[in-house]
Amino acid sequence: MQSVAFLPPEHPVRLYPFDGPFRMLDCLFEREHFEQIAGIKAEHWEVHTDALVAIRNRRLELLMQEIVAELTQPDFAHEMVIEAACTMILVEMARYARHLDRIGTDGAIGHGLAPWQLRRVQERIQAGIEIGYPTIDDLADLCGISQRHLMRNFKISTGWSMHKYIARERLKDAKLLLGRDELSSMEIASRLGFRSPAYFATVFRRLAGMTPSDYRRQVSAMKRDLS
Repeated sequence: MQSVAFLPPEHPVRLYPFDGPFRMLDCLFEREHFEQIAGIKAEHWEVHTDALVAIRNRRLELLMQEIVAELTQPDFAHEMVIEAACTMILVEMARYARHLDRIGTDGAIGHGLAPWQLRRVQERIQAGIEIGYPTIDDLADLCGISQRHLMRNFKISTGWSMHKYIARERLKDAKLLLGRDELSSMEIASRLGFRSPAYFATVFRRLAGMTPSDYRRQVSAMKRDLS
């Protein structure tokens, strides 16, 4: 299922390049007509901005697909069909707004991140060993959403909190570098973004159950046993 975005009047939007071909349908509504059908003033949507970036709603998707079909292969009374579909979109958005009001202004709708958002977040974190680990703000900006929306929906999508996921990836990279015997603990700590070797050792021991030196000796012993 594809996502639908709803933008209140004069609301900025940031678009990112896609990896492959895609289709996009823009439906523009006159403000007065929208408010009349939905029974909700345009300003009302401002408190729900984060929840409008990637709406997962099967009815909205099907209605927009119906509009595309009538535009690409018009049949008898196709204008009436398009008008009816647009009215249904307004009704569905009005229902969605009332749903957001019931669950609160944080937009905690529980659908997780869009696939492209999750992929970008994971790829950026995985690149941390080469270009530095991102902050939560960096990742939120990459997805075009707020930090709160990112953290909540990342956990829905992966089962991991954002902080624990990044810590896990840094631990994996730390083990990789320690196993190569090419860099000192000080150099590894600096490369992984730790403020000091001592702090790196403290974090590593908390996550891995041993110090970096112990882990390096363990890996060296395993290499000797295999040789």
